[in-house]
Amino acid sequence: MTWMTPHRIIGSLSWINLEGTPVHIDWMAFPVGTSFFLPCCKCISLRNEIVNKAIVAGVEVRSKIIIENEVRGVRTWRLS
Repeated sequence: MTWMTPHRIIGSLSWINLEGTPVHIDWMAFPVGTSFFLPCCKCISLRNEIVNKAIVAGVEVRSKIIIENEVRGVRTWRLS
């Protein structure tokens, strides 16, 4: 088992794997009431990763798989 410092744990929570492309999300700088959209093909696994990392980071989000401007992806709103 590898021990991680709190800084490294938070850093690992900030990166989402978007089908092989790392995407950085700064949970603490993500303002309440705003949202982001990530286009994807494997939306269920992306949505699960976003929600799980937000929970561990202590951020409440709502995430839905949607089609926006004819593009399928995941829209995530910060609730608190």
